This record gives sequence, C-alpha cells and structure tokens, in this order.
Amino acid sequence: MGILSDVNLLLKGYRGKQAYDGTIYISALSNPNFSPKLNLVLPDVVSSRFCNFYAFSSNGLLFLDDFEGDSLIWNPLSDDEEIEFKDDEEVEFKDDQELEFEDDQELDFEDDQELPTDEYQVELYSVNSNSWKPISYPPQAHPFFDWSICIDGVYFWVAFDRAGVFIVSFNFADEEFSTFPIPECDIWRDDDVQLIEFDGSLAIAIYPPPSNAERHFDIWVWNGISWTKKFTTEPLRCVLRLLGFSKNGKHMFFEGSNYQLLLYDLETKELKDTGIHDDHRGTLQLIHYVESSAQLSGKSSDIKNKEV
Repeated sequence: MGILSDVNLLLKGYRGKQAYDGTIYISALSNPNFSPKLNLVLPDVVSSRFCNFYAFSSNGLLFLDDFEGDSLIWNPLSDDEEIEFKDDEEVEFKDDQELEFEDDQELDFEDDQELPTDEYQVELYSVNSNSWKPISYPPQAHPFFDWSICIDGVYFWVAFDRAGVFIVSFNFADEEFSTFPIPECDIWRDDDVQLIEFDGSLAIAIYPPPSNAERHFDIWVWNGISWTKKFTTEPLRCVLRLLGFSKNGKHMFFEGSNYQLLLYDLETKELKDTGIHDDHRGTLQLIHYVESSAQLSGKSSDIKNKEV
C-alpha cells in the first residue's frame, strides 16, 4: 500500500498575495478528520507556470489545466511521470485515454446571443499508443467545461443548444457520448449551478446569491434515469460556494467568505472552520482521489511528497 492509500480527498489551493507570485499546493486530507496529511510535490512546470489551474483525478492520475491552453497529466506517486499538452488543447482523461475538444468558444446564456454554428472536432488520445483518433461529438452541444466532473470513468459537463441547457457525458469504457436533461426545477439566471459527486453518483448543486450573508443549497442526484432532489441545506452563513462532499456523503466542504475551507456535518448541522485558508477567492478545489498503479511512462520512482 502506498503513502496515499488511505486518502480519498485532495485539496488544491493557492497561497500568495499576488495572483502570479504565489505557491500552488495540493494537500492530501487524511481520514476521518480531513486534516492535511501531506503536501504533494508538484512537477516543476506546474509550480513555475500553472499560476491557477483546474484539476481532477481519474484512475490515480491527476489532470491539470491552466486555463491558458496548456494541460498536464501527472502521476502523484512518481517524480518524473507526466505528459504535457500545449497549443490550446482541452484534455480530459480516464485510464490511458484523453479527450480533446478543438475550437472551443466563450459561451453565455444571453437570450439574444447568436449561438455558435461550428461543429466540434473531438479526438481521443491514448497514452499507451501515443496517438489520437477522431470520434463523433453530439452536434451543436456547446460545452461549459467550468461545470464539469469525472466520476468513475465517466466525464460529465453542462452544455446548451437552442432548445436549452442539458448535460453531456462521455464514457471512456465504451467511448460513447450521451445527453440527458438537467433537473426540472426553477433555475434563475443569477443562481450558481455546480456538478459534484455525491456518494459515487453525479449530483448537481443549485444555490441562489447570498441573502443577508446566508445561502442555502439544493442537492439533486442522478440515478442514471432521472433526477431526485436529495435535500436542501439550512441557510448557511458566510459561505461562498460548495466544493464537494466527503466520500460517504455525510460532510460537505465549502469555501468561506474569508477563503477558508469550511466543513459542514449533515447530521449535527455543525459548520466549522478547518483552519485551512487561501489568499484568493475561487482557488480552493476538492479532488476525489483513488490511489492506483497506473503508469504514464512505464516506470515509477519513490514519492517525494512532504508530510504536513
């Protein structure tokens, strides 16, 4: 068993007063109290260039995207295993495969907006063969990758066409796309909508802007056929956004108004400060992680991660 064998949550953050003059970190949260166990030593290319990035984990690998066209696949249990993508590629991965979307465009929900008409060219990348192959993508499904998540080998993201908003999924096992609706509920223009993982299933959190420094959160869970409203939280004070759930679904993680990591116990209704703070809004991210022996280059080396 490896050093991350008892870890199922990683926390990504950023410390530094200036947006491009700070330090990115990924901490492994130990069970069951979710305190930092160790900090992962990030690849040099991340610490020097990826000033802010989106990350997710699949099959023991981490995918990092710096929002500026550069992406990286990295094995945190190895010092030297990484694959870097450049030139405006958007890549998502599972096992030994990655998914690339070309000609991505800025999208908006404005009523009078002229929707893009370009077809998306999508290619699937294999680490084992180091090659790309084209695959068909649902026509006119314009993606919002800011609203996306990978769960157990299936990647989900929000998309829209002239008929409305829906969810697209890609199953890396059978290399198939599918689409399904969002929950049938009132979603207002100012509401925040977020895809999350709840007890191994896809869930969506819908929450309105704060009222008197309080927010409540509606949680809907997808069972593969339909949506079920799981629960609505009580109004929570000084909470900016939901980061995700613990593996057992009994705790929620939030970013607080002072950019701190907050832990909410769904049974006791207690909201507490974990003592983990960031210096910028929106840089905290919770990553579900499962340790794996998946290899990128065919070899591994001793881990150099630092105990906290």
